[in-house]
Amino acid sequence: MFASNDIDKPAQPKTNPRVVGAFILVVGLAMAYWQIWMPLQAAKEHAENITFSMKGQFLGTAGPLLGLALLILGDKLNLTRHGNSQKMTWQSVVVMLLLVGLGIGVNVWVKDELAKYGYSTR
Repeated sequence: MFASNDIDKPAQPKTNPRVVGAFILVVGLAMAYWQIWMPLQAAKEHAENITFSMKGQFLGTAGPLLGLALLILGDKLNLTRHGNSQKMTWQSVVVMLLLVGLGIGVNVWVKDELAKYGYSTR
């Protein structure tokens, strides 16, 4: 009649992907401001020390893009194969590689801009 697995597992509330997207968008924009915009502004003002994080710059780049995609597409954005979170589609691999490449590109650009102002970015 009923499998024991059906009775033992309580129903998991479904998280709205648009709400998750809005959260990721806000956090990503905050990281972009903190890790990309603020170091560049500090360099323009000739601050003595400037700190930033490559991980923070990556989150500040990928976060808003991924959050915006979730906010707009919602459930239509499916990056896994048949709902199985263990198997990624080739599209999701391409998206991830593009986001990683964009994050690295932003990091290189920020370091280049800081070097133009005379800061060492080893």
